[in-house]
Amino acid sequence: MNSFKNKGLNYLILFAISVLTLSYQDHTISSGLDSAYYWAFSYLLNFHPGQLDKITFTYGPLAFLNYPVCYGSLIIIGSFFQILVKFTLGSGLFKLSQLLGVDKKIAFVLFTLCCFTMYNGEAYFNIILILFLMLYYFDTKFLYLIVISSFTAIGYYCKCSIGLSGVLFQGAFLIYSGLLAKKIDFKLFLKLFFTNLFIWLGIGLILFRGFTPIIQSLATYYQNIIIYNETSAYYNTADNIFLLLICCLSFISVFFINKDERFKLFWLMAMLLLYTGYTHSLIRMDNSHYHGFLLILVLIICVTVLFYKNISKYTFPLLILSFFCYYGNLSNKRDYSDFIISIPNGPTNVSNYLINHSKYKAKCISQSNTNLSYTNKLDAGILTEIKNGTVDFFPWDLLYVEANKLRNWKPRPYLQSLKMSPYFDKKTAVYFASKEAPDHIVWHGGSQNDFLYGIDNSYFLNDEFYSVVSLFENYNVIKQSGNILLLSKRDKAIKVQTEDFGKETEVNSGEWIRLPQVNSILGCAVKYDFNLLRGLKKLAYRDDEFFIEYRMATDLKIKDRIWPVMVKDFVWLNPIVRSIHDSLEYKDITEVRFTNTNKTIHSGKLKIQFKTLKFEGDESKRALYKWLNP
Repeated sequence: MNSFKNKGLNYLILFAISVLTLSYQDHTISSGLDSAYYWAFSYLLNFHPGQLDKITFTYGPLAFLNYPVCYGSLIIIGSFFQILVKFTLGSGLFKLSQLLGVDKKIAFVLFTLCCFTMYNGEAYFNIILILFLMLYYFDTKFLYLIVISSFTAIGYYCKCSIGLSGVLFQGAFLIYSGLLAKKIDFKLFLKLFFTNLFIWLGIGLILFRGFTPIIQSLATYYQNIIIYNETSAYYNTADNIFLLLICCLSFISVFFINKDERFKLFWLMAMLLLYTGYTHSLIRMDNSHYHGFLLILVLIICVTVLFYKNISKYTFPLLILSFFCYYGNLSNKRDYSDFIISIPNGPTNVSNYLINHSKYKAKCISQSNTNLSYTNKLDAGILTEIKNGTVDFFPWDLLYVEANKLRNWKPRPYLQSLKMSPYFDKKTAVYFASKEAPDHIVWHGGSQNDFLYGIDNSYFLNDEFYSVVSLFENYNVIKQSGNILLLSKRDKAIKVQTEDFGKETEVNSGEWIRLPQVNSILGCAVKYDFNLLRGLKKLAYRDDEFFIEYRMATDLKIKDRIWPVMVKDFVWLNPIVRSIHDSLEYKDITEVRFTNTNKTIHSGKLKIQFKTLKFEGDESKRALYKWLNP
């Protein structure tokens, strides 16, 4: 072990590599859904830290660490955090190589390769958790548990799936090591549990300054997981299931062909990592998400090199086969080179982000103003109306705040607004009806040609029904401008209520259903009788796609996505309004049908309860169009 004598120099080299490979991050603000939320995290953290509990936990209040924008010292904080994450990874690789009796040069080469080829927060977080669990398995130092718990808790406040992965890794570690020892280590369980708990609470108290938002975040986290599982099935595109199956079998085979217990422990957690942390990329199969699986597989292969003395010669061929089968399975491969070969200009980034921070930040602000001026500028009339009082933006684009330099933005309790589950939808609806609601709402359209276009080919009035009805009741339209509606709080709310129409009926999936003729807006509630297969498929792989098709007397058809968790309450049937300007876009629907991509997940029967929606003072089916066009 003479090669490990000068540990101080070794760690200094690791730190230098971490600094000199500081990866590029675009700190300017650009239009887009994800950008809007990352901007909001940075904005609230810098200007209104007391309002951080308004962030929903698909991402959390520390998500800015992956995408800090040009406020205060956030770029500096994000840069130092990236350096810390890389250094922690390097320290884990270095220490593991020492305990496995592997030449330290291999650890340095692997670490440098990782730092020079990628920066992906989730990948680093999860592989660090596995490394330090392995180190505890070897060395049982409490310091390792502190690192594990810290990264689990910070990961939770960055993105809920990282925290979930961390907890599952720790559970797998306890179970597997307990099986090897033929007894459960309750002392280790208590150490892990309380270390996680105290660090999680500590970070939460620093961020939220109270216990209630921390506890509420768990419910928010759970509800996000439920709705995300259904909505992510949108990317159930043409893929080669045979290649994906070979990929998974190859990866699992590595566990069985290796007999070394230490490596089997590492591999068990690696499989959990790919399953829990990256089901997102496995489910969506689109060009902007699949690279996560490839990146983490590269990291796992790198770490596997440290075990080469103890593993089967077939391990690496199986891993390479797994990698390329997954890659071949993807219909769109254009992101492959961008994400795998991404050499950072570390010295320049250090100079810009840390040394010349003020100058660089000013440049980012200038570029941000240019970017947003094309997409998020409000006209003078709207700005004049909203300058007195408070304002919020609906459904999702918060970048109007930054583009128009507004200081009267009042964020709602749940910022995230894209295909919300009924849980978030109902809470947001209650807020819009409360005294705390803003004086004005700027409602932007889903697309230039379809104001009520919902994300992932859905109809917006079906996505956030309760929030929208609350807006009908508590606000009225005072101005239209392009694809924007300006809403103002009513002095007195009106009633917009649903009533059951007729009896619940059973229909066949895929059957065209003749709609009853009523003068009011018509909708329905839909119940599916799902079987166990759907639950297992949804849990283990991905959910199916569900649709509603509308047909008019002219035989013109419209097809929209729906989600079972949402349509249990209300699906908009007749009329369908798409444009806020042209009365010809008011469409009278005569028939609808409900379909889904897999006919074996339920009996093929659906229960339909028709409902009417009535505006106080105007119960006609044109009430919505009149509200949009006062």
